[in-house]
Amino acid sequence: MANGALLLTAGGLNNLNGIVSGQQGVQLNLGQLNNTGGGSVFAKSSLGLTVSGTLNNDQGVLRSDGSLTGS
Repeated sequence: MANGALLLTAGGLNNLNGIVSGQQGVQLNLGQLNNTGGGSVFAKSSLGLTVSGTLNNDQGVLRSDGSLTGS
């Protein structure tokens, strides 16, 4: 959780039943994202999501109060 903007760059993120959030923009640059089992990625502003490999969002939430972009 970030009180401001959040930038996360990693080979992979296992957010199983977890929370990733930012009070401003959130940008995730990942090789893989597991956001299952109630996992939540939330941005108060914009949410940018770049995943070069597998994205699993089964029963997960990707939410932005602003724009949501992905590739």
